[in-house]
Amino acid sequence: MSINELPTFGFFDEEAPVFSTRRDTETIELAPLMAELTMSGNFNPTEIEATSLGKLLQALPIPSLLIGPHDRIIFANVAWEQVSCSYENILRRPCHELFPNPSTARMVKSIVQSVFSSRKSQQTMGVLEIDKKQIWGRVHFKSLRMGGEQAVLVLLEDLTAEKKQLLLHQRHQEKLKKEIAIRKSAEAAMKASEQRMRVLIEVSPIGISIVQHGTCVYANAAFREIFAYQNGDSVLDQPIENFIDAKCGQLMSSGPTCDGETEPAAISFECKGLKKSGGKFDITIWQRRILYLGQSSIMIFIADASEAKALRSQLLQAQKMEAIGTLAGGIAHDFNNLLTIIQGYSELILLTKGKNIEANARTILEACRKGADMVQRLLAFSRKVESTLRPLNLNDEIEQFRGLLERMIPKMIHIDLRLAEDLATISGDLTQIEQILMNLASNAKDAMPDGGTLTIETRNVGRGNRLCQSMGTDQPWVMLSVADTGHGIKKEFIDHIFEPFFTTKQIGKGTGLGLSTVYGIVKKHNGHIVCESQSGKGAAFHIFFPVTNEQEQAKQERATQASCKGGNETILLVDDEALVRELGQEFLAEVGYTVLTAPDGQSALEVYLKEAKRISLVILDLVMPQMSGIQCLRKLIEINPRVKVLVASGYAGAGQTEESIKSGATGFIKKPFILADMLAAIRTALDSSRQHSVSTPVCG
Repeated sequence: MSINELPTFGFFDEEAPVFSTRRDTETIELAPLMAELTMSGNFNPTEIEATSLGKLLQALPIPSLLIGPHDRIIFANVAWEQVSCSYENILRRPCHELFPNPSTARMVKSIVQSVFSSRKSQQTMGVLEIDKKQIWGRVHFKSLRMGGEQAVLVLLEDLTAEKKQLLLHQRHQEKLKKEIAIRKSAEAAMKASEQRMRVLIEVSPIGISIVQHGTCVYANAAFREIFAYQNGDSVLDQPIENFIDAKCGQLMSSGPTCDGETEPAAISFECKGLKKSGGKFDITIWQRRILYLGQSSIMIFIADASEAKALRSQLLQAQKMEAIGTLAGGIAHDFNNLLTIIQGYSELILLTKGKNIEANARTILEACRKGADMVQRLLAFSRKVESTLRPLNLNDEIEQFRGLLERMIPKMIHIDLRLAEDLATISGDLTQIEQILMNLASNAKDAMPDGGTLTIETRNVGRGNRLCQSMGTDQPWVMLSVADTGHGIKKEFIDHIFEPFFTTKQIGKGTGLGLSTVYGIVKKHNGHIVCESQSGKGAAFHIFFPVTNEQEQAKQERATQASCKGGNETILLVDDEALVRELGQEFLAEVGYTVLTAPDGQSALEVYLKEAKRISLVILDLVMPQMSGIQCLRKLIEINPRVKVLVASGYAGAGQTEESIKSGATGFIKKPFILADMLAAIRTALDSSRQHSVSTPVCG
């Protein structure tokens, strides 16, 4: 057996007992020993123990055997009990029978025979099993001649303890090597991970920063680039308000701190960023509370949203134009109805010569108001206008939208309205809310080619609602749900349905802009949208709008109602349409005002130069030939920087309105004139001290 072979015996978990014995031995004379070994005649094995040789072998501390002729054990010293408790019963047995392992027994038998025949000593080393006990040892087989007889002296060196220590040392070394290799591997993996993270952060196109106590303590290259800082400019140790609008800074500082045990939710929002030069631009922020260097910190990711916002605006406009075709039929139908009412009741007044004139006139007036509102909605829907948020009740808007919806949806689709009583008020843009309904209803119609049910539901919900769990706020919400019983949306598509240009419809059947437009509108309203759907089981879109402050709304309405009264001031009304001038003059004169009129901008300037001391307010149409309303406004301000001017138009969009206000207008009123709205705007302008306002009060 090779010395390099490892033993199979298990002694690694505990120390092997050390055999020790103490015996008193007599001094052995070598002269008699030599005489015994060289004597002539037959040797009597029963007398060995009494001889000097026997005494010598008994005194040896290592197990020893004598093997006589015929391979029989003729003597075993007491040290043999270290390896075999039955050492006294082994006499006259063949030596190889002491080794139960067949291979060991054959090896021992072969060695003994070889030593007898060659009279040359041999030795072997390895694992030996003696009486079912395994040891590691070296066995010496010595040729011995005694009294003319040949014998073999077997000496066993038990090296188990030494081998155990060697194996334990080797095992420890191997374990140590593995631990070193594992540690080196972990260090290399950590180093590689740190390098990957460093590369990812530094080359990321998204700005990344870490904020502690309101101060920027880390920023990558993209962060500096987004805010127009050069490579040599340091952004570290600067307050975050140097980069982000102060309101957003307050939003970032709110919320729970990170304790390292719970995982705070990520928050995202849009706000204004501040370039190094001081210019403002749109940014999108994602933030998460983290532990950085043992302190609660905020890790923020910032992207320049200017291009994305412009793209969203283009997508919104494109989707609006896509929906114009759907709107056209319904709008034309509604206009014909309104014209029928106006024409019919006007002819009825003429035919009856004034009989029931008040009731007929009110009917005509209501039809005109509906027509004017329809025009405004159509203009807002088809043109790029900024959203105007005002308090509104979703139930009222859905009821008004129902007529158009019924004409747009095939009759085989049943419309089910489930509108909650006492629905809270939200702050919203009416036109954009209608566009949400239009887009979702259009998708529902396409999902039910064979008919089904379209359900529109409103509800007041709070944080306890399962769909509100992820919003992370205690505020109340108004939920608008639009559900269908169509073919549903596959699970793998759910995460992509709000992406621009993503569509599951056939080529030419859809642009993929509808739901992305809805998503953009909802976000502009500070809301959330959730889609629930299973393939073959329909789809439901749940939209959550934050509830507005109803007390503040009521306060504004009371203030508006108080302003709906006339006066005795002089007003200059400028409009290129003679009938509009006559109508406005009669309106205002009826409530006490003195009215001067002008058909164009140049005439208005001439009248104002003559009557400037009398004129308290100018109502100026924005769209006029030759000199536009804005040009006339600027000329009036040159004449009198404190002049009060209300600009009026039935077509002006947010751009013209904003430009006129920036140019110095006091406020804006819509055409066609509604007496209550007009009076409120006039009274507000006259009573103001040059405080500009673009909102149009509405009297109750």
